[in-house]
Amino acid sequence: MSRDHASAEERFRCLHAEHVDPIPGFAIRRADQADAADIVAETFPVAWRRIDEVVADADPDRARRPRPGRGWLVGRGRTRVPVEVVVEPCFAGA
Repeated sequence: MSRDHASAEERFRCLHAEHVDPIPGFAIRRADQADAADIVAETFPVAWRRIDEVVADADPDRARRPRPGRGWLVGRGRTRVPVEVVVEPCFAGA
């Protein structure tokens, strides 16, 4: 295993450990249980493939980001919320 791969793997493990509980909570608040499970199932594999981008967003020296990487994960999860879930509340009063 190359040194870069080992470093990427360690960064992903830390990212996953930090966010494995909050990300499903985010997804459940925005979608039903089945869609939330899909959102989570799709978010972390993408984070693994793009770990350098996620970790760049997770610069620990930035005081404004107390949870490194969470913004990237939430942003990715938000793009996976089904359109009908996003649109439905807009028409609730109609």
